[in-house]
Amino acid sequence: MSERLQMFMKQKRQMIQEGWSVEQVLGPLEMYPTVNSCNSMTDSHSMTPNVCEWVVSMMSWMNIGRHPERMAMTLLGVLFLTWAIVPSEKNYQAMPPWMRPTPTQIIVPHPAWIDMIPWPEIRDFFIRFADQSHGMEVLQTFVSSLSVNWNSLLSNVAVEIPNTNMLALSQSFEVYIRDLGNWSLDPAVLHVYPDLAGMACFAPIASRSSRLDKMDGQYMFP
Repeated sequence: MSERLQMFMKQKRQMIQEGWSVEQVLGPLEMYPTVNSCNSMTDSHSMTPNVCEWVVSMMSWMNIGRHPERMAMTLLGVLFLTWAIVPSEKNYQAMPPWMRPTPTQIIVPHPAWIDMIPWPEIRDFFIRFADQSHGMEVLQTFVSSLSVNWNSLLSNVAVEIPNTNMLALSQSFEVYIRDLGNWSLDPAVLHVYPDLAGMACFAPIASRSSRLDKMDGQYMFP
């Protein structure tokens, strides 16, 4: 995973140096981008996927079953990679403060998968102390154990863009997931990494209703 991520960022930086436009490299600049463009994966430059397409592919590979969490992690991934490829002040400010690289991330070489973890203290912990040789397994543990605790209807995650057949993340959902206080990890993570106690909110993941299961495929990634 780290090698793929590093290779992707290197490729995109090289494309910019070769004269590709930022929009071609990153993807649509408005609404980073729509749910539909993330979902379709039908961009004409499919051999060189844009940032959103690549992040969606990564999230699909990690098999995040709950769609609010998948959309939340997709947004974070897009925002972080956008800054990592084009490190402008605008792209830096677009990230939630807690997703911005810590001094440890900037100074200490580390596997790229660590940058995808939402909690800054946990990122620093894995850089400084943890065995980093099992990155894929660690990242899978986190994405399968995290929750954004979205209690509203799943249909409120995305809204229809007027005069189009496209969906975009709703403003209320984006504001919600930009608050790290709404994120939590299942306490089972502490059985594997007890040193993480106090670095995140730990709460059991609530089970989904059959209604939400039905709506999952209707509104988000099938």
